[in-house]
Amino acid sequence: MRKINTRLFLIKYLLSTQAGFSLLEALMAVVVVSILMTAILPMIVLTTATRVQSRRVDLATQAARGYVDGVRSGVIDITSTGAAFPFLNTDTARNQYFQSTPAPNNTNISSLNAIQGVKVDTNSNGFSVNDPQDLVIQPMRTTGTDLLTQGFYMQVRVYRADAFQQDTSGNLTALQSGLTLQTGNDESACPNGRQTITSTGGAKNCPLVIMKVDINPPTSTLSQIKGRL
Repeated sequence: MRKINTRLFLIKYLLSTQAGFSLLEALMAVVVVSILMTAILPMIVLTTATRVQSRRVDLATQAARGYVDGVRSGVIDITSTGAAFPFLNTDTARNQYFQSTPAPNNTNISSLNAIQGVKVDTNSNGFSVNDPQDLVIQPMRTTGTDLLTQGFYMQVRVYRADAFQQDTSGNLTALQSGLTLQTGNDESACPNGRQTITSTGGAKNCPLVIMKVDINPPTSTLSQIKGRL
């Protein structure tokens, strides 16, 4: 009888010691969890930032292609020779086209308001410089005497809308205070900017996407196309 009672006592004792955690064990668990969270948190933040930036570049790429398609179809007309449109003479070497065309700045920014289709609302809630997903396109093209027949070479730079300021009418008025936009030509400031279609890293002062294309009207002759090349 005594042996049975001893066994029951031991079983009860063992069960009682495993019924819960001690204060020290709980503190150790908190410390371990804190260390794990500290190690994982930077990766979570980096992954989230990368996804946000990838989405922004994807939207910018779609905007650039949409603008080019609009020009090719004639929905967007950039053949006007008005002073509002930034362009470069065609006697410059092809690989240097548009390198000297400045990025939007507080002096020339008003010219963008006169160009069709440059303010892009990506989420259908109205264009706003306060929307981090909205975009501003800076288009440019080469010159010519008969662009509708001969065609032209063009480039678009796509910037984040939150790099700009706008008035109550929605017109772009200035850049955000202290910000200087880059053209994408300086590889140290905007990597990959000289490629034909590229993402330059997504910094607010760099174009998200730069796209260079030939616009060849159906009436262009082979000699006219060769002349541009």
